Amino acid sequence: MKGGETKDGGNGQGILFMEVRKMHKRLKKIGLGLVAAGLCMTLLLTGAIPLCEAGPNERVVKIGHHVALTGALATIYVDATHGSVDHVRYINEQEGINGVKLEMMWEDTQGLISRSIMAHKRFRDAGAIAEIQCDVTCTETLTPAYQREEIPAMYGAGITSPMVTYPVRWVFTYTAAHGPQTVRFMEWAKANWAEERPLRIGFIIFDLAVAWDEMKGGREWAPQMGMEFVGYEVVPIWGVIDTSTEWLRMMNKKPDWVFVGAGGAALVTLARDAHRLEAQQKDIKLCSAVYGMDESHAKAIGKGAEGWYVLKPAPSPVETDLPGVKLTNEVAKKYRGFKPEEVSSHYRAGWLYISIFAEAIRLAMERVGYENLTGRAFRDAMVTIKNYDTPEMIGGMIPPITITEECPFAVASIKMYKVEGGKILPLTDWLKCPYNLPELEHET
Repeated sequence: MKGGETKDGGNGQGILFMEVRKMHKRLKKIGLGLVAAGLCMTLLLTGAIPLCEAGPNERVVKIGHHVALTGALATIYVDATHGSVDHVRYINEQEGINGVKLEMMWEDTQGLISRSIMAHKRFRDAGAIAEIQCDVTCTETLTPAYQREEIPAMYGAGITSPMVTYPVRWVFTYTAAHGPQTVRFMEWAKANWAEERPLRIGFIIFDLAVAWDEMKGGREWAPQMGMEFVGYEVVPIWGVIDTSTEWLRMMNKKPDWVFVGAGGAALVTLARDAHRLEAQQKDIKLCSAVYGMDESHAKAIGKGAEGWYVLKPAPSPVETDLPGVKLTNEVAKKYRGFKPEEVSSHYRAGWLYISIFAEAIRLAMERVGYENLTGRAFRDAMVTIKNYDTPEMIGGMIPPITITEECPFAVASIKMYKVEGGKILPLTDWLKCPYNLPELEHET
């Protein structure tokens, strides 16, 4: 049994989740931090998050999963973890990957470096051939170890320079780098700008590498795109309880758009403060990064989420015409009792992490066989994934996946959404992000 596992077969989970949801409602008015902490601690203490462990006589492949079920990032990663765990369970119930089952080990690292290092050592010693990471700084810190020990990892957002290893990649990401995502958003904003004067854009970010990449991309490209970069503000990741000063300074610069690079508890505080200070009533449009606003955030923020624009690399619950959305709704209902509107885009992102891993495992076993499946074989298979889109894994939720040494990420596009009536509604089709970053330029 791994940390947090239960052998109740899921029969008690429906009752448990009913109690958790009741508690969620009671805590809702207290604020996101207490809601996330209370909910996640209940799940942890009761063993409600099932790990998918195969039987003693079955062939298995072990995966290590760094998660944030408590702490400032829990709003994002509780749902993503649900999606990952449920997909592993679903795959195993479908007889695995060509008869090989997946075994997921997890640790609640909270996005903290010390906890992530210890988790990595446990996963490595237990025989995990690959890991999924929840935090950019932890991923960057462990990148040399991943390369040295030949254990590939995937981070659930965008690639950054310290994650790039030579001569081959050992760290992969779900999305392209955040700088290009920001540039693509700015192109869309400019294309929809009707006034003759230059569009004015500012950034408010939390102090995390991916958010800095977004701001730097905006600052560099705004003049080249005929925009005016008015400045940026930075808030902490942890313990953010008021951002009035940052908002007032930004609003005083009279931006037309403010791009908010933040997630978890920090985003909730930022969005509530923007609402209280009536930023949108002052003709300021607000846009959230790909790891930011989703259905869980919007619920916690309440009315303050209305009118926000959102970049997303995974579909929202309203896109029910997609086969993958239908399937994930069915799985989430079966395993967790969720209604379709409760299955967030981050849940689907977690599902897609496992889709990518499952395909790499399949390709690796085709090449070297199960007996020779190692981290190196898994890594080599990752960069051969081409035009991958199957109904039971992807289901049209994202463009077909191709991963290479030059582009070591799964999703190279974003879609624009907007929060209206409490729902996150799509505004565009997939928008291809430019990718000519210095992260992958290297002097040999």
